[in-house]
Amino acid sequence: FHTAHRDGKRYEGAPVEYRPKNLEEAYAAQDRFLELSSTGSPSVAGYKIAVTSQVIQQLVGLAHPCLGTIRGGSVHASPARLAESGFHHVAVECEIAFTLKNHLVP
Repeated sequence: FHTAHRDGKRYEGAPVEYRPKNLEEAYAAQDRFLELSSTGSPSVAGYKIAVTSQVIQQLVGLAHPCLGTIRGGSVHASPARLAESGFHHVAVECEIAFTLKNHLVP
């Protein structure tokens, strides 16, 4: 996945034996992907909560939202024009973004 993502190529799901078996393993895989892709990549621009609606949760087989990282290279000022050829799974969804005055302390 990391190599395909880095090279801008389409990727398929991981073989079943390599897929995370629970949320803890999934977040560990996400953290490892971020480590591998941090060299030469834009810094973290923010975070997102994904899979927030019950319909989408049912579609992907989850019972809860998930946390994700947004890289600076994927943030575009509005209005923006993006070439469809730069994406593999094109979809349109509503996103709400905001900037906090201060950093959150964990």
